[in-house]
Amino acid sequence: MATDPVLVYLHGVGGVRPGWAEHLLVDQQIEHGIDRVRIVAPSYTSILAAEFDDTEFDDSELNDAELDDAEFDVEGYEVDAECTARYRTRQRELAARVAQCSDVVPAGMAWPSLLPRPGRWPIAGFLDSPARFIGGLDQARRYVRDPRLRDRVLAQVRSSLSVLPDSQSGPLVLIGHSLGAVVALDLLAELDRPVDLLVTVGAPLGHPDISQRLVTRGIDLARLGSWLNVVHLLDPVPLGHGAGAMFPAATDAFLPVLAGGHGLGGFARGLTRAATAHLDSTYLSSEVVRTIVAQALAAPGAQLWSTPQEQRPSSTR
Repeated sequence: MATDPVLVYLHGVGGVRPGWAEHLLVDQQIEHGIDRVRIVAPSYTSILAAEFDDTEFDDSELNDAELDDAEFDVEGYEVDAECTARYRTRQRELAARVAQCSDVVPAGMAWPSLLPRPGRWPIAGFLDSPARFIGGLDQARRYVRDPRLRDRVLAQVRSSLSVLPDSQSGPLVLIGHSLGAVVALDLLAELDRPVDLLVTVGAPLGHPDISQRLVTRGIDLARLGSWLNVVHLLDPVPLGHGAGAMFPAATDAFLPVLAGGHGLGGFARGLTRAATAHLDSTYLSSEVVRTIVAQALAAPGAQLWSTPQEQRPSSTR
């Protein structure tokens, strides 16, 4: 007997915003005939706010030089060619569905040619790590560098997920915003069930000093249906960078500088979103996120696009 689809939301530094799922689900549920969605949105803001005794941990032990010189296996798992081919097929189908959304610009047109990309702004050359100086990025950098903080956040998330039934046959969609996207990748390596759709938004996954500490954990393509990463081009956290360069498993989608739709109403919405580019409300109300999430939640088994539901393993590895 199929169970209700599950939507898991992992928040950024600001915590879980009241009503965060309103624009994401209501209209889409009606359009796609979704009766009920089970929502899990754990909060770990108190853990992020906690001060740890610096004498307990010296991050120099992480050896940045070794990290910089290492060659990372992005997939991180031994998977056969057939599994990889199936995943690539699913990602091509996802990319085709993304391309049908009106608020996404093609990768080659993702940034206006006359406007320099944020990563090429003069100040970027003077910063050894932008993540140290940009709000939101500093917390993500702290998270990946401090195993105590990382373990506590993941323990809190796992505890919240314990309310889910042991046998989950309905679709499972995981959304991570900003720092929550970093937590989501950690969680993928620990979940005892496949994730049908991973959506990361406003994520700092294009920054090497953050992503290199995540790719070592690997991404099991046999347990991931599809991965969509959405970047608003004025969002200061991703700084115009997608996730695909560091994580080939991801499909990047870019919201243009004035992403709001067509006509005067769309232009006005675009101006509003440009001023609030990093907020989860900007991403979760976008057409591309609402559409792809709703399609995944409404998918019975593998009928929308091929998902891991055909071959749910009994263990994590």
